[in-house]
Amino acid sequence: MASDYDKNYKMNPPLRTQADCDALLEGLIEGVFDFIATDHAPHTPFEKAQDFISAPNGITGLDTALVSLHHFFVEPKKFGWDLVVKRYSAEPRRLMDLPVPSIEVGQPANCVLFDTEAETTFTRDFMKSKSQNTPFIDQTLKGRVDMVILGPEILLER
Repeated sequence: MASDYDKNYKMNPPLRTQADCDALLEGLIEGVFDFIATDHAPHTPFEKAQDFISAPNGITGLDTALVSLHHFFVEPKKFGWDLVVKRYSAEPRRLMDLPVPSIEVGQPANCVLFDTEAETTFTRDFMKSKSQNTPFIDQTLKGRVDMVILGPEILLER
């Protein structure tokens, strides 16, 4: 925890109180926020090895985002996949004026395959990012990204 000076929790803005988190969740569900994003800010182990004050703010976010959304919000039914898709994919695409991807026979795909029944343990070996600085290190969460496809390229396959 940040109160224990664990640099895996050090980010800016900092983690807030439970009341703040509850208000943010309510705003997300009610549509106050257009999208969900990560401030993917990985740092090398050398950078994070400094004392708490000197260590840079930031954690890896891309490796953990979808699984943690599923584990902490979709699985306990705080909101559904419809909100995840809208706020994490559709709305950012709309804001950037990007076309809606489609999956068609003979055409390149643009998708993420996610297993809602599997589990993910975020070990240092598992993480694909520049670093493994995350509050989820060595934790097991429900859900797993099995594949990421972008056009003709498979970016991730587990």
